[in-house]
Amino acid sequence: MNFSSTEKPHYLSLLIEEEQLTAQTAPDLKSELVRLNALGHKNLVVDLQKVEFVDSSGLSALLVGNRLAHKSNGVFAITGVHAGVMKILQICQLDTVLNIIHNENEIEDFIIMSNIAQDLLDEEE
Repeated sequence: MNFSSTEKPHYLSLLIEEEQLTAQTAPDLKSELVRLNALGHKNLVVDLQKVEFVDSSGLSALLVGNRLAHKSNGVFAITGVHAGVMKILQICQLDTVLNIIHNENEIEDFIIMSNIAQDLLDEEE
C-alpha cells in the first residue's frame, strides 16, 4: 500500500495514496497504524482524499486506528472522505463512531479541543 505521512504540530497526518482501501491494502494500513501508535503518535488523521472505495477490511483498518488512539488517550480522525465512501460509512453507522473532519483547516482545532477535553476528564478522575 502506498501512503505518506506528515508530522503536524499536534498530530500525524497519513495520506492514503490508493483508490481503494480493500482486503488487499487494509492489512498494510493496520500495520502502519499499529507502528505509528507504538512510536508514540497518539493523534492520527487519515486522509482519504484519493480513496474512492472502502470495503469491510478497509473499515476494519480504520476502526483499529480509532481503537489505538482511544487507548492512548489520543484522537483518531479521517478527512477527505468522498461521497461514495461517506455513504458506506453511513450505511455501517460508522459516521457516528469515527471522527470525520470535512475541512482540513478544522483538524488542528478539533484535536486541540479533544485533548483539552481529555485532560479535563483525567483531572476529574
